[in-house]
Amino acid sequence: MGYNSSMIKKPYGILFDMGETILFQKKYLPIKGIQAILDALKYQGHLTSKDILDIYNKIIFGFVSRVRDESTLELNFQSFLRFLFEYVGINIDSIPLNELELIYCKSTLEYVLAEGVLELLSLMDELEIKKGILSNCWYSGNILRYDLECHSIQNQFDFVISSTDYCFRKPNTLIFDLAVRKLGFKHEDIWYLGDRFNYDVIGASNAGLFPVWFNHRRKSKLSDIDYLEIEKISELTNILRRL
Repeated sequence: MGYNSSMIKKPYGILFDMGETILFQKKYLPIKGIQAILDALKYQGHLTSKDILDIYNKIIFGFVSRVRDESTLELNFQSFLRFLFEYVGINIDSIPLNELELIYCKSTLEYVLAEGVLELLSLMDELEIKKGILSNCWYSGNILRYDLECHSIQNQFDFVISSTDYCFRKPNTLIFDLAVRKLGFKHEDIWYLGDRFNYDVIGASNAGLFPVWFNHRRKSKLSDIDYLEIEKISELTNILRRL
């Protein structure tokens, strides 16, 4: 069910999902990232980036996505890179894994800032509401912080949690509990804003947080849990102003 905004109280802290909530993906070209790694390694072999991408996709769509969803345990992209390149016989030991991850992500991914985010963050500062990021992501927290830095908001958050750095992923309540401990408030005094109903809304509710569903895709959901639904970030900003 939805929730009447007149019945809610001001939060002490708000946790944010990142992808498709704070930042929207503008570009995803993994073949570019693979080629960037090959260039960094000065690879001279017979394999092309397309050859490696075909294996990448077979593993991702045949195994990785299913395991991440079904287990609520998080995989690690740096470990995956090691597996992928050693699987095809390419030695990557000359470059640290964290550097290879950054090389890949810089070439593969590009984001734009969601409309209304800056105004929301500014209001939260005025209201002294703490902020944290809790994201399901197999890229490291350093990558998330780099993406935030690209939009000059890296210092807006008290912390950034990438699930890959902490074993568990949403909707597992343990990862929510960790974020709550880092904020330092009671579960019921914290809101969670995210765009994925099963991961973000149900996960936050099960963990005892107040869920805010950023339903920018305008999907319909039938549920008996309480949550606040918005289609634009500015709606949440206006609600906070009225509390």
